[in-house]
Amino acid sequence: MHFVRVLQVALALLLLVYLSLMALENPGPLQLPLPSAPAVPVETGRLLLGTALLGALWAALMLWPALHRAHQAARLERTRREFAERQLTATLRAWAGSGDPPAAEQTVPGERQ
Repeated sequence: MHFVRVLQVALALLLLVYLSLMALENPGPLQLPLPSAPAVPVETGRLLLGTALLGALWAALMLWPALHRAHQAARLERTRREFAERQLTATLRAWAGSGDPPAAEQTVPGERQ
């Protein structure tokens, strides 16, 4: 699945390079043929800008799930670390006060039982 995402980004970058070269070679308007309508004249700069924005939006949508998963993993790790620190603090206080280790109280947040 990761290979497909990389391939899509590579193809989008190749298309951007191709359109950039086309815009440099053809400074005038282009006729953009559409399947259901007659050809539409479009300036090459606007076509290049629209394609670049569409590619950036596509890349952002492909990256969002991975960034979201990383954020969730970091939040879960922070919750587990805070829970472990509270458990350790309670254990150390109990040992310092009575000399006996306390019984286990709860499960770790995020763990499935």
